[in-house]
Parts: sequence; C-alpha cells; structure tokens
Amino acid sequence: MRRELPISLYFLLVGVLIVGNIFLYTSLFTPAGLRISLLETAEEGGVVLLRTPNNGTVLINTGPDASILRALGTELPSWQRKIDAIVLTDASAATIGGLPSVLERYKTTTMIRPIKQGTRSSEAIISDSIAENSLQEFSMGDNVSLDLGHGIRISTPSSEEILISYGVTSLRITKNTPFGVFFSDGKTLERIK
Repeated sequence: MRRELPISLYFLLVGVLIVGNIFLYTSLFTPAGLRISLLETAEEGGVVLLRTPNNGTVLINTGPDASILRALGTELPSWQRKIDAIVLTDASAATIGGLPSVLERYKTTTMIRPIKQGTRSSEAIISDSIAENSLQEFSMGDNVSLDLGHGIRISTPSSEEILISYGVTSLRITKNTPFGVFFSDGKTLERIK
C-alpha cells in the first residue's frame, strides 16, 4: 500500500526552493561594490549603514533612540542579526542613544569610538556595551580603516561630518546630506535611491 505525503510538505518544499533561488540570484547577480545607506532616524544625518562587497555590515552611529531599529529593518534582510562593526563618531546622545537597542537586537564584535570622552551618561552607555565587544579608539580627524576584505576608509574630519572612501570615490556626509542610498564600485559613485 502506497502512502501519500501530506500536502504541507509540498508547500514547504516549494517555499525552500523559492528562498534558495532568491539567495542564489542575489549572490550571483548583485554587482560588487560598496552600498552606503543614509538612514532616516529621529535625528537628521549621521547614521550610516555600509554594506561591503563581501556582504559585511558596518553601522556608523546609532541615532538618538530605538528608531534606528526601524531604519535597519528596512535596509537589512529580516533574518540578519549580525553587524560586523559599529563606528561611533562622537559620544553625544544624538549619536549613541540607540546603541543599547542595536546591541540587544544585533550581535557585533567590533566597536570603534573616538578617544574624546563624552558626558557621564553617554560614557556609561558605551562602557556597558564594550564588555562583550572588541574596542578600538581613534582621534578626531583620523582615518578608520576597516579590513573587511576591501579598502574602505572612514574618516571624521570633525564631529559634524563623515567621509567614506572606497577606491577612488568618496562621499562626504554632513547633517545636510539627504537620506538615500549610494553605490560605489570603487571607480564611480552614484545615488540609487
């Protein structure tokens, strides 16, 4: 006597095939380059998500509050729970207020922050987060070179601006830079959204 498989098994198999095809398509046909997303949070400017050519993720600043999670949810796949590095350009509440929320939702192993000390409460937020993370410090104006397989450089000439360089391209981000997504292949930089 032949047993029939439940119909739900067929639906599960079709779902797995669809997800597998989407993953394969995005990994094979997505152009290699740096994707720079200026995220919209409660505070304008200064929160940036970098997606490197080898799918690494770097978050620059975390915004003033948990609104960063909504912004990350629009840019990252729903299953992603890892951010490779978090770079804090200063210790102001507008820059680090969302850090506890980000660390609660996403696993990260590297935090990079300026040597200059912030207020007592902002330092407490950073200190609590450092316990499980590798910490690197830099001086204002230094280049922060991230070795995620590509020559990506982040520099902070001042606390009011961020300069991201990849190949021969660079993007200067200030409070007046509009939200959106930029793409660089190392030779050209264009706004895609």
